[in-house]
Amino acid sequence: MILFTTSRKPVQSSRSLARLMARLIPYSEYITRGKMGIEKLAEVARTKGYETVCIISESHGNPSAFMFLKTFPETRWEQKIEFRVKELKKIKKPSKSILVQGTDSEKFKTLFNIQEEEEGGTVVITDKEKWIFKTDEGEIITIYIGGAKK
Repeated sequence: MILFTTSRKPVQSSRSLARLMARLIPYSEYITRGKMGIEKLAEVARTKGYETVCIISESHGNPSAFMFLKTFPETRWEQKIEFRVKELKKIKKPSKSILVQGTDSEKFKTLFNIQEEEEGGTVVITDKEKWIFKTDEGEIITIYIGGAKK
């Protein structure tokens, strides 16, 4: 379970990516951050039962990094993953299951706090350069890690 949000004063594409990630990863949620500071954000996450918050930050008006904040037992920064996305597609319904495959699957599952895997929902194919998200609606998004080019 993970809570998605954005940096303060985000551009629309960052909000769209945060909402999309919350729909692709089961048992996750998107919240609007507003003026919430980090401690308040961690408090809200703990209240909702989330151990991890993923903040989507931006650079030059584009979403550019996942910043992972652990909320339990104390608030601490865990990791920052820089990325680049080319195109965001919308999905109709939230995924109820996820299956993570590929060479970087364990790292991905740890980052996004994925406990149970099951076929039939989101499929994520991972390697060191990219994460490809697919559903029954087709390929939804490719996230290039470190801003790696296609």
